[in-house]
Formats: sequence, C-alpha cells, structure tokens
Amino acid sequence: MNKITQKKLNLDLVLKDIEKYCYSELSYDKIQNLKYINNYDKLVEVHKENEEAYELLRKYPNEFRLKIYDYNTSVKKAKKDSVLSEKELFYILRNVITYDRFSKRFDSIKIQENNSYSSLTKYIEKLDNLEDLERYLDRIVDEDGYIRPDASLELKNIKADITKLKNKSE
Repeated sequence: MNKITQKKLNLDLVLKDIEKYCYSELSYDKIQNLKYINNYDKLVEVHKENEEAYELLRKYPNEFRLKIYDYNTSVKKAKKDSVLSEKELFYILRNVITYDRFSKRFDSIKIQENNSYSSLTKYIEKLDNLEDLERYLDRIVDEDGYIRPDASLELKNIKADITKLKNKSE
C-alpha cells in the first residue's frame, strides 16, 4: 500500500490502537509489518479469523493474554549445533509451555461451546506436540531460568566436587 493511501486510511492510528493488544515482541513486529491485502478471498479469510479471535477475547478476556518470547534466533543457533544460553533455553521452554496450555484450553473451549472456530483451528493444528521437548527442557532449566545443578551427570558430579572442596577447606 502506498503512503498516500495509508495516510487517507489513518493506518498508522489503527495500527497504534491495535498495538495495545500485543502481548509479545512477535505480535508487535507482526502488526508493524502488516501488508495491505488486495485479494478478496484472502481478505474474507482474515476477517473471519479476526471475528473468531475477537469473540474469544470478548468471552475470555484474560485467558489469551499470552507472553511469547522471540526465540527465532535461538532456534537458528540450535540448528547450527551452537550452544544455547540459559536465557535462550528458558525462553524456548516458556513458549513450549504456553503453546501447550493454549492449545489445550482452546480445545476445551471448542468442546464446551460446541464451536469449531474453524478459522483459528488451522493455526492450532500447526503447533507440534512438544511434550517431550518440554520434559527435557524442564529437567535442565529451573522455573527461574537457570540451569539446574543436576541437569546432567557431569554437572551433578562437578557440584558434588565443589561441595567436597568447600567442606575440606572449612
């Protein structure tokens, strides 16, 4: 969309108003990079998605205010066999937990209301089942985002050695 059309539509004001509904960097970035839709079928599809999302937010105002961390860089790093920091592992774990809770709650609402929310369901179906990853990361990262001292046998042994050395020096 050209700048003149954006100005006439006050798109900047609309996007500014929408920003207050963004609970994460990812959604904020997505809003900032919205593109004009010039395909009628796509426009109808997006409108239906928005209607369903609005209905859910209206009925369940506090249930879907989800904090999603931007972990795209971390995933790229992991694919290159790079070591991830505690913070990166923590963000991935928090997102996995959020996705899991969200999809379970969404399924529960669909059953409770006997409503398929077909436009939104297609996004939920794209979420992989990450329970194994969640269990694995939960064994490594504690609830504060730090590596657990017993995350691996090697770390556990190092911790035991440190304790022995401290006891000897006392």
